[in-house]
Amino acid sequence: MCLEKVKASPDDRKTSRLVTCAKSGYGILENGAWIKLDKAGNDTALAALKGTSKEDHIRADVTGELSDDTSHVSKLTIPD
Repeated sequence: MCLEKVKASPDDRKTSRLVTCAKSGYGILENGAWIKLDKAGNDTALAALKGTSKEDHIRADVTGELSDDTSHVSKLTIPD
């Protein structure tokens, strides 16, 4: 359910709500395509969401290797 809501309106999602999506996993919405994050990326994304002071309009800088539809994350940050 989180994925569909985020894809439909990514800027309307509050950070506090995004934190609750951890069980379903995180991803990157890039040019309309959804790219899943691997386990390490999900863990890093959750920590970044919990650590940011931003309340919405979340953007992330992600570094990693793309394999099929999954990003194997080596670094993920949420710029202020």
